[in-house]
Amino acid sequence: MKRAWLVGLLALACSAAPATTPQPDPAPDSRPATTAAPSAPPDTAAPKPPPAPEPTKQDLAKRFKPAPISPPFERTAKPGDGEWQQVPLTPQVHEWPVMYRTTLHPHATRRHVRVTVVAIDLRRTRVSLVAGTEEPVVRGVPKSERTGLVPKTEFDALIAVFNGGWQTMHGRWGFMLNGRTFTKPRDVACTVALMKDDRLQIGPWPSLSDSEAQMKAYRQTPPCLIADGALHADLKGMQSSRKWGLSVEGKHAIRRSGVGLTASGDTLFYALGQETRAFHVATALQLVGARQAAELDINWIWTRFLIYEHPPDALPRIGDTLVKNLTHGKRWYVKYPQPRDFFYVTARP
Repeated sequence: MKRAWLVGLLALACSAAPATTPQPDPAPDSRPATTAAPSAPPDTAAPKPPPAPEPTKQDLAKRFKPAPISPPFERTAKPGDGEWQQVPLTPQVHEWPVMYRTTLHPHATRRHVRVTVVAIDLRRTRVSLVAGTEEPVVRGVPKSERTGLVPKTEFDALIAVFNGGWQTMHGRWGFMLNGRTFTKPRDVACTVALMKDDRLQIGPWPSLSDSEAQMKAYRQTPPCLIADGALHADLKGMQSSRKWGLSVEGKHAIRRSGVGLTASGDTLFYALGQETRAFHVATALQLVGARQAAELDINWIWTRFLIYEHPPDALPRIGDTLVKNLTHGKRWYVKYPQPRDFFYVTARP
């Protein structure tokens, strides 16, 4: 009786408890998250800086100005020697300086020997070459290719004109323009080369001849006054007059012109020497920083650097000259053709 009662009690307890089936622990990557996922960070990027202000005319002016030059000889120096003065231009051609000029006295005892130099910023200007109506002398070139004038398409940007080189009969120095060779190049010559990419190069022909295919024009002159920073060895000797010329009267000290180029190729110097030998022009160009330099034309009537102004609704006209008493007419090179070849300078767009 007692045993039956215990069995009945156990059966009642088992029927009262719910049946459960043990469950395995969830896999680690399937457990429910216990914390909320972090929200996306707010946009904390720094604001973009405002655009840089446009440079002022004063800022632009500082970008090109040659360094002052110490006069080579205290005895012959004059006030202002070696100090660069801005060459003013018509505002619509250029709003900031692209040319500066200075004067040096490169003789130890003679004060009348002087060289005036103009520095030209080639980053903002372009130099071009034009054949004269008579020079260089060559047969078979149509007049349309030797107008002796600045092209009309260049009038609005015209800044200056300066003389070319010697007459053909004085050495037959090479001349090429727009693919047409007027006079074949000479190995002994110095060469002013205008490249198709608008760079300008100066140097002995053997050092430039490999680049002839990249040239749009060249003008050759007597041997380089300066090559790789060094003056030509014959400039002080008896060979000087034979190589770099005399006046028709046989004078050694005459008006001479030359051009020089900095090592970077960014600055062109034009030098006009009065009562000078070639050595004095070369010395002045070396002092201002030319690493390569060539003599251009010589004698009073053929040497000139002319600066143009732009009157409203009129052709450009010559408003200034590098030095006084340069032979010219007001609208030479734009209205009145010239017999000799020349270079002209225009503002880049």
